[in-house]
Amino acid sequence: AEFAKLAISLALAARAEPSGSFLQKLRGAAEGAYAEPGSYVLVVPAALYAVQNNLQYVAASNLEPAVFQLLYQMKLLTTAFFS
Repeated sequence: AEFAKLAISLALAARAEPSGSFLQKLRGAAEGAYAEPGSYVLVVPAALYAVQNNLQYVAASNLEPAVFQLLYQMKLLTTAFFS
């Protein structure tokens, strides 16, 4: 699911580039995304979010629904506790 989001986002960003072939547009969109100095700071949370989502699918397929829902709701409580 995360790779599909990445592909769609890159395709839309490449489409917004003014001219050139698709690969040139894609390269320009990727370079533009990382041109800002603060954009690298977002890589770590984005990677952790992608890992969390993929692990959530693994957990949903291996746990009983009640246990999965309980553990998923615990995420909210632990976030509130550590805030």
